[in-house]
Amino acid sequence: MKLKTAHIFLAAASLATLTVLAGCGTNSANELSSPGYNVNDLVNVPSVVSLAINPQSASAHVGQRIQLEANATLSDGQQIDIAQFVNWTSSDPSLASVSATGLVSARLPGTVTITATRGSATSSIQFTVNPFITRVFTSNKTSNSIQVFDLNATGTSNPVHAISGTNTGLNAPGQMVVVGQELFVANTGAGEVDVFYLQAEGDVAPLRKIKATEIAAPTGIAINTTSNEMFVLSGTNIAVFNTNDSGDAVTPKRVITGGLVATDNAQIALTPGDSSFPNAILVPNTLDVRAFAQSASGDVAPTKILTGPIVGPGTATLLKKATAVALNTGLDNIYVSDPGATDPVVHRWSVGADGVDLPLDSVPGFGAPQGLLPVLATAGLWVVDSSNNNVSLLNADGTVNRSFTSGALSSPNGIVITGSF
Repeated sequence: MKLKTAHIFLAAASLATLTVLAGCGTNSANELSSPGYNVNDLVNVPSVVSLAINPQSASAHVGQRIQLEANATLSDGQQIDIAQFVNWTSSDPSLASVSATGLVSARLPGTVTITATRGSATSSIQFTVNPFITRVFTSNKTSNSIQVFDLNATGTSNPVHAISGTNTGLNAPGQMVVVGQELFVANTGAGEVDVFYLQAEGDVAPLRKIKATEIAAPTGIAINTTSNEMFVLSGTNIAVFNTNDSGDAVTPKRVITGGLVATDNAQIALTPGDSSFPNAILVPNTLDVRAFAQSASGDVAPTKILTGPIVGPGTATLLKKATAVALNTGLDNIYVSDPGATDPVVHRWSVGADGVDLPLDSVPGFGAPQGLLPVLATAGLWVVDSSNNNVSLLNADGTVNRSFTSGALSSPNGIVITGSF
């Protein structure tokens, strides 16, 4: 079958070559052929009468790939797959692209037309890209990786896949944010923010990097999708960039300081414009949580400092090592992890809380609660426990809905969830 295929698709090119050579008078007609082929054989090879793409319709989730066939009916009655010999096109490559051999890569949700053409023969199908399968992403400090799990993982689970390896450049990754089909990662040890395709897998390089002297060891990132600004916490300052910035020496739009101390693994949150405490940056600061206006610049005083109540003699306050702040916009509540407490705990306050206000509630029972991710629809909360190498989903009342652990988790830190959750 390979020999006949070669005859078919060498024919047009070979005949064109033969015509030119014949005009030069260098050979007789019977001698003009590629090695092993006779001119008469080339002239009499069957032609493509029609094409049919198989399958006749197809779909995939974002990040998946599907191989299509281009089944040709020839003038001598043969039927063969000629996927590597046709011209493939997509009506919208940003949604689904197709390679020269018919391999379709699903990129963004939507429907496109995939067409195969050979001469006058053509065939088209509708290809549907479904939303990204819902996954749980965890950044892992000691393995320099991002492990990806099924949303319904429970017990001891294996990751679905991972972003890991030398080419990723990951070094003690921290907080992560998803915008569209891009995954932003605070790459703490590398001193940069890395941006990957959401469907990235294996030992792949990031799409782009954002480096600046102001983010020597970034731990927390948050993005305002309205202003397209990215806020990056690194040690004692917050540098503000455009989300599409790229390069090894990017100049931030502005830098915010204001009595911040360098807090290990600190993760930040932004309040929206319709919050009861609007357009603020919430920053864990070891013994307190500080708030700044998102428009702030320079060495400015925080708009408020939340410490929680005094719990002992002198100036001892509730918070011992505030590390991560997360926001439930539906409830207008903030969650604060405190792995430095005698009994490591996650506190919940209203967004408007200030000073020594009591938390609404507190959930103990962790080894070292780190990454936090509220679930808006259920008022639940995902908690990453970096000490016990597990991830738990809490109900609204603080009880554990379910949890999972894995040998792939190694000091897990940040968490994001993608898909139609």
